[in-house]
Amino acid sequence: MSTHSYGEWERFEEAGVSWPKMKQGFQDMARQYPDSAWNLNRFAYFAVLAKDRETAAMLVGRIGDKPIMRIWKKRAYYESCRTALSTGKDIPEPKRNDRRHSNPTGVGDTESLSALAKYITLLAGLVTVPGTVALVLLVGLIF
Repeated sequence: MSTHSYGEWERFEEAGVSWPKMKQGFQDMARQYPDSAWNLNRFAYFAVLAKDRETAAMLVGRIGDKPIMRIWKKRAYYESCRTALSTGKDIPEPKRNDRRHSNPTGVGDTESLSALAKYITLLAGLVTVPGTVALVLLVGLIF
């Protein structure tokens, strides 16, 4: 389950993040917020990074021609992932400059992705946190 490399972590396990738990967290959010394009795109992006072809293909199929570019960074990267998933080719790694984005909090992409991954994994294990509180906390991490 290779993810992108910024020197901080190469694999979900190395970051202390379990893709199965993180995936469960996204599935729980999808059940609670089925119309959230943001959550759908985030879930798909992490499925791509985790090399979870089955999940990524299903989610990218749902996204279709309307990806959220703030998540995917570049249209070309989204389209290359979409093509790879539909043709059985290897899922491309994001290019280094595709991974960077401006962030009003000043937190670098690696830090924010790592924090988001750990937070979603945490959410997967918490069934007592009301969805609205979880959503507020998640939005606080992203922005």
